[in-house]
Amino acid sequence: MSFLASSQGSSDGLKKVVTEIGLLELNIRQHLFHTVTCEKDEDVQPGDVLLFDIENKTWFKHAALCYEPGLIIHKIGVQRNPDGSQEGEEKEGAIGEVKIDGIKRMLEQRTLFNVFRPNFRIQLEQLKRKVTAAMNKRHIYHLLKDNCIHFVLELLGMRDEYDEVVSEAKPLKQE
Repeated sequence: MSFLASSQGSSDGLKKVVTEIGLLELNIRQHLFHTVTCEKDEDVQPGDVLLFDIENKTWFKHAALCYEPGLIIHKIGVQRNPDGSQEGEEKEGAIGEVKIDGIKRMLEQRTLFNVFRPNFRIQLEQLKRKVTAAMNKRHIYHLLKDNCIHFVLELLGMRDEYDEVVSEAKPLKQE
């Protein structure tokens, strides 16, 4: 299963990563997660990766990581220009903002698509140190190279594995 698609109208053939399928492909190859059904927000555990639908986007999902009961951390791109474009988009990326939100609050704003639970033991103290470091760091957001899924997997220590899966993927042909 390939999870790249060429963007329409792009002169350079820019490829977009479909994050939820990329995460599924990483999981299929390395058996790192299993999907869980969370009936209520209390069912979400530290280390769970939550994928939320993004309004008006069918392929893309927003990723967040539960790092403490009831709390998630996630990264967003901050729009800066009146026309909706982001500062630095063509260069290094847009300004990224790391946010901590309550799961209940996030569920009021977005629809939960899926929850992936790691098959490995989460070192909670190490994860909390990474969260603290992330909150005190300047972030760049780039749709293809440094987005919310990259951020979550970085916190879990799995960014390199994901980047490897992405680099091996073959783009889908445009119709």
